[in-house]
Amino acid sequence: MMKWLLGIAIYLILVIFILLFNRGAHKNDDK
Repeated sequence: MMKWLLGIAIYLILVIFILLFNRGAHKNDDK
């Protein structure tokens, strides 16, 4: 059960990180 929760947490963090990184990259590219 803990492994399942850990996997979901890591997946969510990765998705958020990628979204934030993509936004930052786009902003930097615009500049």
